[in-house]
Amino acid sequence: IIQAAAEAGVNYFDTTWRNEVEMLARALKQTSLSRDKLFINGMVLGAFTGSKAQGLSVEDYFGTWLDDRLRRIPGGYFDSFMVNGIEEGYDGDACARLVEVLKDRQKKGDIGILAFSSHNHALARRVADAFPDFRLIMLAYNFYNRAFEKAFEGYTGTAGFVAMKPL
Repeated sequence: IIQAAAEAGVNYFDTTWRNEVEMLARALKQTSLSRDKLFINGMVLGAFTGSKAQGLSVEDYFGTWLDDRLRRIPGGYFDSFMVNGIEEGYDGDACARLVEVLKDRQKKGDIGILAFSSHNHALARRVADAFPDFRLIMLAYNFYNRAFEKAFEGYTGTAGFVAMKPL
């Protein structure tokens, strides 16, 4: 399926859970695809709430999540890495610290593009304006949920956008 998808022009693969990373890695081993021709996104869930629940700093929580997946992903890097559902327990100070960790991991070659996702368009705009190092933003956007248009009106940043839940 992965080979056929790539041959049809699909090159973006989105992973969140460890088993998704492992399944993609196994599938890629069975293909003739070159890792550098693919764009693989990884995600950390619950960066703010999960870290608190586990009694970890947001930096340690993120590092544990990322390192676990880096051991499994072909090539040992993610083309982009996303803070999933940034609105869940959002904390501006913790986000600033997390962005610094993301930038450090980017410099080390573990991550290409820094990203986040959100269902809260107004908060997404505030985060995008406050942290321009986020260069990819995934937002719910469809015929019924068009809050993106109002929230990002006049946006002059350089982030690219991915529509989730488009149907």
